[in-house]
Amino acid sequence: EVPGRTNKRVNDYAGVIDDNTKSYLESLISSIKQKTPDPVEVIVATFESLDGWKFEDFSREYGEKWRLIKQGKRDNGVVILVAVKDGRVGIGVGKNLEKILTYPITDDIVKKVMLPDFSKGKYSEGIKKAARS
Repeated sequence: EVPGRTNKRVNDYAGVIDDNTKSYLESLISSIKQKTPDPVEVIVATFESLDGWKFEDFSREYGEKWRLIKQGKRDNGVVILVAVKDGRVGIGVGKNLEKILTYPITDDIVKKVMLPDFSKGKYSEGIKKAARS
């Protein structure tokens, strides 16, 4: 089952993000939300495995459980999702942000920013760099 909303924006179910990085990401995500006139909701989640879910379906369901798509409001959500044992990484972007964070941009962030660190087991570094991008 896809987990629901928690009181944190960084949910490390796989245990691959160190505490300093979690704190840094929580602060960064909070500042992003406060600096945008139409608040952007960013969440980071790591999982050991998606247990047979298709990556895109899991990401969408996770975002919906977080209510990143608010009824009557703009879809300004960004989900940075990592499935460690499945070897899957992605950045899901809400419809309102798709013209800014296009697929080629998010794909570059995954391939050029995240995966080089992930291949060395440095998940905290890769996720931190992606969030800053």
